Amino acid sequence: AAEAKWKEGLLVAGRQSSLLAQMSFQFLMVSQKFNVVADTAAMKATIAQFESERRALDVGSAKIFMANATTKDIQDSLKAIKALWTPFKAFLESNVTESPMKTETVTTLATMYPPILKVAGALATRYVDAANGAGVSFSGLQINTASAQSWLMQEVALRASLLNLGFDTANMVTQIESTSIKFDETREGFLRGFSHKCILQEMRNVTDAWSHLKAILDVVQFNKAASDNEVTHIRTQMPKMVSAMEAATRAYATPPTVCV
Repeated sequence: AAEAKWKEGLLVAGRQSSLLAQMSFQFLMVSQKFNVVADTAAMKATIAQFESERRALDVGSAKIFMANATTKDIQDSLKAIKALWTPFKAFLESNVTESPMKTETVTTLATMYPPILKVAGALATRYVDAANGAGVSFSGLQINTASAQSWLMQEVALRASLLNLGFDTANMVTQIESTSIKFDETREGFLRGFSHKCILQEMRNVTDAWSHLKAILDVVQFNKAASDNEVTHIRTQMPKMVSAMEAATRAYATPPTVCV
C-alpha cells in the first residue's frame, strides 16, 4: 500500500509539467478559434486538474502521501509552485477570450510559463529523491522519465502554436526539433529496455500515435513555419498522443498482469 502511494505521488508530480504545457496550448487554441467552446472547456478542465492534483500533493489524499510525510524539499517546491500558479491561472482565465491575441499577451504567456514549469520539474525530481530515500523497490526515476514524455509532447504542441503566431520563430523551430529528438530517443530507449508484453503493447500505441504527429512536425521543421492547417492537425492528434503516453506511463509504474 505504501509503495502504491509513492507511485501515485510520482505520477501526479510528474504530470504537473505536462498540464502546464497543455493548458498553455489550449489557451492559444481558444484565441485562434479552431473550436472556441471545446478548447475553452478543455483549458478549464486542465486548470481544474492541475489545481486538484497540486492540492493533493500539498495536503494529501487517499492515494498520495501527504507532503509533510516526505521531505522539506517537496514542501518548498509546492510553495514555489503555489506562488507562481496563482498569477498564472489568473492570467489564463482573464485573457483567454482575447481574439485576435495581442503580441504582448503572447509575450506574457511565454514569460510566465518557464518559471512555473521549472519549479514543477523540480517538484517531480524531489519526489523521486524522497521515494528513493524511503527505500522503495521500484525506479522512481524511470516513472518520472516516462511522465516527462507527456510533457515533451505538450511542449511541442505549445511551441508549434507559438510559431504559428509568429513568436520568436527561429527559436521555436529549434525547440520543436530538439524536443522531438529528445522524445524519440527516450521512446526508443524504453522500447529497448523492456520485455514486458503489456508495456511493449502500450509503447506500440505510443509509437503509432507518434508517427502521425511526427509527420506533421517534420513538415513544420522543413518549412520553418506552422500553418493553421498544421496546428489544427497537431491539436487533433494531441489527445490520442497523450492518452497513449499516459497509459504507457502507468504500465511502467505498475506492469499489468493482463494486457488490455
